[in-house]
Amino acid sequence: MMRMFNEIRKTGFWFLDSLKRGKIKKEYNEIKQMLENPNKQNFLDLQNNYLNELLKHAVLTTEFYKGRKDYNSLLDFPVLNKQLIRNNIDSHISTLFQKGNLYSVTTSGSTGAPFTAYQDKRKRLRHTAENIYFFEDLCHFVGDRLYYLRVWNNINRKSKLTAFLENLVMVEISDLSAERIQTIINDIVKDNSPKTLLGFASTFEAISKVVNPDDARKANVKGIITISETISDGARVLLSRVFNCPVVSRYSNMENGFIANQRVGGGSAYYVNQASYVVEILQFNADEPATEGERGRIVVTDLFNYGMPLIRYDTGDIAVYTNKKDNRINILDSVEGRKVDFIYDDENNLVSPHFITNTMWKYSDEINQFQFIQNGAKEYLMKLNCSKQFDWELDLVNDLKKNLGKNADIRFEYVEEIPELRSGKKKKIVNNWIKQQ
Repeated sequence: MMRMFNEIRKTGFWFLDSLKRGKIKKEYNEIKQMLENPNKQNFLDLQNNYLNELLKHAVLTTEFYKGRKDYNSLLDFPVLNKQLIRNNIDSHISTLFQKGNLYSVTTSGSTGAPFTAYQDKRKRLRHTAENIYFFEDLCHFVGDRLYYLRVWNNINRKSKLTAFLENLVMVEISDLSAERIQTIINDIVKDNSPKTLLGFASTFEAISKVVNPDDARKANVKGIITISETISDGARVLLSRVFNCPVVSRYSNMENGFIANQRVGGGSAYYVNQASYVVEILQFNADEPATEGERGRIVVTDLFNYGMPLIRYDTGDIAVYTNKKDNRINILDSVEGRKVDFIYDDENNLVSPHFITNTMWKYSDEINQFQFIQNGAKEYLMKLNCSKQFDWELDLVNDLKKNLGKNADIRFEYVEEIPELRSGKKKKIVNNWIKQQ
């Protein structure tokens, strides 16, 4: 019966799209063709054509870019960040569109003030098509059941009818106590239909500490997608084993869309969505390309937002650059979070937050939640939420000093709860010191 309803949803979705001249299907087919046949010359031709048309449109129809009409390539355009765009928002809107008629998307502002971008109808269609295509890598198709674990509110909550039509289960994660997590797992297990799970990496970290392997194997989960944060290797391996399904991460944001994703069987590498974006990895202190193996800023050019062109947009995120390719598809060795989430060791060298999440996995049986904060050049604070006395401070300090340096001053504070951001994420790594530099 459930499979029949899923087929009805799928057929209904594509039928409605056909009544609108198959606009989503057209975008979907092009994305599929470009990413699955990158060796064909028309892949590069089409991408270059989209880039050239976007740049031409920007200099002819926006106040901000009108002084760039003599450009020769993408590199002649400035690298922009959220603050610069926010301060000049109207000058970035194309004169071919009315701001009030564009679709607005707002980031949560987890690392600063909220940022609102504006998208035209074609961009929204492309975004929907990307969503469909990348879900299919996990054999999740239109109409299949999706459990979306996030904080739901009056702004993002779907109506009961919409949720039914999309086969979406909205799972509230404001409370991530062991009892609440067990309730979520029980609900997933009781629902014997095939399903995909989507949510913050920190949410799945919490689930990995509670889930019973016998329960997980009954859950009929086809795949798990983590977003927004970096999941520890330990949690990824455990979840994949107990749920008997692939666990992949997706790199996306509200203002652009699906920028890069891990593939099933593709390891930890992220494959860039070159059908819709040009992605550069630039040095921290210069708008120059990062070198092989170097961490750098993720800078994105969105090929399909004509309402508000985002050209060489510094997302605030960091990746490790590699010149490796898979059939002309660019690969990022890793996506490691936001620059303000990075910390510095006792010699002022940049340290990835990923080492901390992996280190803390060793103590996961003793700790409910943690938050690591850098307050000074060599000053660090570890906040711990534990259900019982934590007797491993010295061991943990020694493990952390392997990366932070022997002169790191690490102190502890025990709390009842780690505060969450407005988005519902509980930020595990905080750098209070670098923000003051």
